Amino acid sequence: MSKVTVLLTCVASQVIPNIISLVKDYRKSDLRIIGIDTKPLSISVGGFLCDSFYNSPMGNDSGYKNFIYDIVEKERINIIFPGSDEEVLALSDMKTKLVNDYNCEVICSPKKITLLAVDKYKMHVELNKNNIPVGKFSDLKVLNDLISFANDIGYPGNKFIFKPKIGRGSKGVKIIDGETVDKLDNFITNKQTRMALDDLIILFEQYPDKLDNFFVMEYFPGDKFSSDVLISNGDVKSIVIRNNGKQIKANPPTQIADIVINDYVKEYTEKICELMKFDYFVQIETGMGIDEKPYFIESNVRMDATLPITTGVGINFFHELIDYALNGTFNNIEVDYDNFRKIRFFRYWDHVFINSEELHKKQHIEV
Repeated sequence: MSKVTVLLTCVASQVIPNIISLVKDYRKSDLRIIGIDTKPLSISVGGFLCDSFYNSPMGNDSGYKNFIYDIVEKERINIIFPGSDEEVLALSDMKTKLVNDYNCEVICSPKKITLLAVDKYKMHVELNKNNIPVGKFSDLKVLNDLISFANDIGYPGNKFIFKPKIGRGSKGVKIIDGETVDKLDNFITNKQTRMALDDLIILFEQYPDKLDNFFVMEYFPGDKFSSDVLISNGDVKSIVIRNNGKQIKANPPTQIADIVINDYVKEYTEKICELMKFDYFVQIETGMGIDEKPYFIESNVRMDATLPITTGVGINFFHELIDYALNGTFNNIEVDYDNFRKIRFFRYWDHVFINSEELHKKQHIEV
């Protein structure tokens, strides 16, 4: 049996034990898993579940690339799964060198596609330019741009979304709501997802030079969907669609969702994938507009935290991506939608206990 070494990033995350378990279940090779994270081993649960662990720089740190080259060479890593936007940007830039000089595949699209995909505003521009409906959106250079968009969208009668062009974990995403926003209630409940336009204007009057980091887009009142896609240079091999409900995700990862059949979302997602020529994996987020048609919200080209949901239809995306990295082909992985109408996913808490001797031993080896 051949030996394969896989590098997983972000192994301090809450969802990593499940992900490591799914990766380890790969039976076609003798699999070895290396974990890295910016957090130290003492608080990185995945570090104890991997064969080895390394404390890494941030993906946008100047030392990250040399760190990756060194660890790939030392551990003879064959495949890298990026777990954060910063890392997928860095690794897509390193992809050609890693493949050619180290025989190491990176589970992501090429650099040019990745750079575009992680910028939510530029993706809106690209799709709109190619006649893929995205709803109303606008860049923000000065506060008058924000006020003009609010007027155009019909605020306060219609709400809209204010969000970072580049960001993750729903950080900085606000629903600009014409209804009265109870600041005390927001503070106590720690929701902080709604905001009044006047308050937003007051905030950015203090930080006018930061406004260009954000953009505004139409609020889609219908259900929000995530489509997890296995793809080979724009050729879609499998799509698993989940309905996340009507609310915007404010505290990821997803806690409850339904794996569903939705031909409109599927066709819309396929059009985006065909245009963009993604490779390996992409997640397309869409929302249903008032016309009950899907519209683009954002795309993710890193390994999404909720990817284990795909096992609900019998497909282990991690195994398929390993196969594709090693052999250049996916298996026959079309979802058999005749067997179900809806499958509900629940996330629940579990616990991992690490023996203090093991903790000391591993710290001693790696530090």
